[in-house]
This record gives sequence, C-alpha cells and structure tokens, in this order.
Amino acid sequence: MDQNTPRSANFCDYQVTVEAIEHKTKPVLTLWSALPEAVASEVKTTKGSLAQRLGCR
Repeated sequence: MDQNTPRSANFCDYQVTVEAIEHKTKPVLTLWSALPEAVASEVKTTKGSLAQRLGCR
C-alpha cells in the first residue's frame, strides 16, 4: 500500500505479487534469491491465497 493510502481503504484492493514489490524498491530488493529460477518465477508472479481466506474476491 502506498504511504498515502487512507486508513479506511479496503485491503482487498491492494493485493500485489512479490514481483511487483521487488520492482518498486530502489535498489531492487530480491526475495527468495536461493530458490531455483523456475520455482521463484512461479511463486513471485502469483498472488497469494491469504486474501481470499480473509474474504477478498
């Protein structure tokens, strides 16, 4: 979430991938660097399932 996001904002509207977070950081943050490339690319480009379990659609 952007730092200017209001407290009343809906969490469900702000779900992003790990890849998106990595690209927004300066210098570029690399998460899970020890994962094999095939696994990392799949995991980093897929949104997680926690938001759905919390009621997001």
